[in-house]
Order: sequence, then C-alpha cells, then structure tokens
Amino acid sequence: MKFHPVVSIIFGLIVFLIFSIIFGFVVGTTSSAIGILYFVGFLVAGFIATFLAKEKKVRYGIYEGIFITIFTHFISGSIGSFSTFILGSVIGILLASIGAILATKIDKN
Repeated sequence: MKFHPVVSIIFGLIVFLIFSIIFGFVVGTTSSAIGILYFVGFLVAGFIATFLAKEKKVRYGIYEGIFITIFTHFISGSIGSFSTFILGSVIGILLASIGAILATKIDKN
C-alpha cells in the first residue's frame, strides 16, 4: 500500500511512539537501553515514512526525523542545554535519513 507522504510520515511517528512505549516498558529506563531504543526507533520510523510513501524520497525520512525530534523534546518538557538539544536533533535526523536510504535501496530491488 502506498500513501500520501504526509500520511506515511504520520505512520512513522505513530510507529516510533508505539515502539518507544512498548520497548520502554520492556527494557526499562537504563541510559544505554534508551540510547539503543532511540537509535532503532529513528531508523524504523524513517524507513516506514519513506517506504510507505508513493514516491520513495529520502526527504520524507528527513522530515520524519525533524518531527520526531521536535515532538520528543516537547513531550519530555526539558530541552536541557542548547548544545545537547542540537546534537540530539542532528543525530535523530541522520538516523531517520539512514532509514529512508535503506527504504529506497530495498524498494529498488
């Protein structure tokens, strides 16, 4: 099934949230587990946002990364230091972009 890009980005966000909730309860709140959880969550969300879209463009994964970083920082309530916020945002966007690149490569095969 192929969807409009906005719908596929929303699906990616929903999958990220479900992924975070389910595995957050299973793994717990250790810092290394949360880091791995977000790493995999961003990859999967970027993959889904690109793979389910009508056109396979990496920019949908980038948009997904931007939306997830903004959403998670607003949900957490504290940004912390500005440099930590920027670093986390850049890493999240890059991870979602890698997931989008994987989706375009898989779709070509």
